[in-house]
Order: sequence, then C-alpha cells, then structure tokens
Amino acid sequence: MASLIETHFNRVFPARDYELPLPVRVMRLRMEAMMRLFVEFEAGIRDRTPIETEYTFGTPQDPLRLQLPGGHVLLRGRFDRIDRCAGGDLSYHVIDYKRGGVITSFQPSLKGHNLQMPLYIVASSHLYGVPPDAVRGGFYSFRYGQMKDIDPGASTQFGDWAYFLGIAPEPNHGCKAYDEDTQPKRLTELIEELIAQARQGYFPVEGRNGAKVPDLANLVGRWLEVPPEFESESGE
Repeated sequence: MASLIETHFNRVFPARDYELPLPVRVMRLRMEAMMRLFVEFEAGIRDRTPIETEYTFGTPQDPLRLQLPGGHVLLRGRFDRIDRCAGGDLSYHVIDYKRGGVITSFQPSLKGHNLQMPLYIVASSHLYGVPPDAVRGGFYSFRYGQMKDIDPGASTQFGDWAYFLGIAPEPNHGCKAYDEDTQPKRLTELIEELIAQARQGYFPVEGRNGAKVPDLANLVGRWLEVPPEFESESGE
C-alpha cells in the first residue's frame, strides 16, 4: 500500500530538490489513511465478490425503462461497483463511493429527497432480472471507512422500503418514517409526482435554512430521462 501511494505521488509530483509543500504532505497522509481503512474494510468481506466497476447503464444502445402509472421514463447512470453475493436471499450489492461522510439515514428518500440509491436498486434489479429485495444498496465513505446499507427486504430497517420499491402490497403504517402528514407512496408514484412538479418549475426539496434546492432538476437530468410523449395520469 505504501508503495502504491509513493508511485501515485511521484507521478503527480515528480522528484524535486525541495520538500513538498505542507498541504501536499497532508494530502498524502490523508490518502494513506483512507487507503488503509479501505483495505481493512475489503479484507473483512467474505460473502460477496466484485463483478462490475464503473458500470454505465441506460445507454442509448441499451435503454432501461421504468414503468410509471402514466407512462415510462428512462433510467441512466453509472454504478461505482456491483458485487455478487454468495448464497442467502441477496443476489447483488450495489456500492456507491463517497469522499465525504456517511449517509446517516435513508428515510428522506421515502419523501423524495436523494433518490440515487433507490434508483440504483431498481436499475440493478432490472439489469440482472431479480426482484428489488434481492439487491442491497450501500454508500461507502472513504473518509471514515464505513458502509451504510439499504436492505429492501427489511422493511423496518430504515423505513418501509418493501412498499416503496413495490415489493409489499400494503404499506407498514407502523414505520417511523411515516407521520400524520406523510402518506406512504411508491417510488414510481413519487417520481411521476415530482416530474409533474418539475414541469411547473417547483422543487419541493428544502435545503439548509429552508432554502429551495434544485434536487429534482439533478434527479431528472442525471438519472432520469423523461420522453416527450410522457403524460401523467391527470394529463398535465
């Protein structure tokens, strides 16, 4: 590991007659620490094997359609990594690498905030021909060397994922993600609702200090393509 870091830094910063600046040396130490955490994390994995890295899905040559109540949209994106699971109820594990902190909760996704991982789970289930509850999704933080997973088969783990992803026929009203102001919705229903709101120029996601954040614009532009002929059930 130390030799890999040395090779990388010698390529970026060729040998000089003077010592590297302090910020560069700090960067090197941070990279070494992150690599050590990553190697230790990988060494502890026994139940899955990587099969794809930097895998692009939803290309024009191989479109990936997601059926909504009022039509279909096209899913597109790129997986950082996909692992094949060994035995058990899980078939695949989708991993997205993050340079910052870990995701502390996936509950906001049930209300339309940050749909990246739910869409990744749906996309991978379509690609590999397995139900969504056979796919686990997770964010890995390089900063802390930790993984935060969504397991759709565990409806009470972070929220009512079984209903949200279309696995369970009825919502689990005892889920703590729901309150009297929140009605259970499926991912497909939520996307259709968000598309209708986007067409009206409204972004329902609030950021810090109540500021409106164009999270939906990022969703539609980055992970979804809405065909021109798409119409919601209301015809709007």
